[in-house]
Amino acid sequence: MERILAGQRKAGVSQFGAAAISERNNEITGLAVFYRFGTALHLRYFGADYSRDLKDYRYFVLCYYEPLDYAAARGLTTLRLSTSSLRAKVNRGAKIEPQAIVIKCVGEQHICDSDVKRHNLRMIRQYQNQFAGHLCSE
Repeated sequence: MERILAGQRKAGVSQFGAAAISERNNEITGLAVFYRFGTALHLRYFGADYSRDLKDYRYFVLCYYEPLDYAAARGLTTLRLSTSSLRAKVNRGAKIEPQAIVIKCVGEQHICDSDVKRHNLRMIRQYQNQFAGHLCSE
């Protein structure tokens, strides 16, 4: 995280709006960095000490719950999460394994099986086109 922030400063980006930090035994275990733009709060970076096997949900606390409270207290109306880093990860050799796909049917009381299948097939094709050769076999 320090290397990333140093690179940002070198590039001329020095103003960040907020940071959320998690600690255990006076040691930082996670950090999320945000900036404000207009009425939106943008998540820019998240880093953690992944060598610690902590079940403390620090990613969700630092990137969702705390920023929502922060934004609401300051009159901000939007929380924008960081853009996808899948392309950067693939370029470094990662294999993509999509875990979940969400669909919401408008005007219906239940999930529509045909819409779910159509949506899932469209998402599968999109991943196959964008990340050919980088998807897990499943």
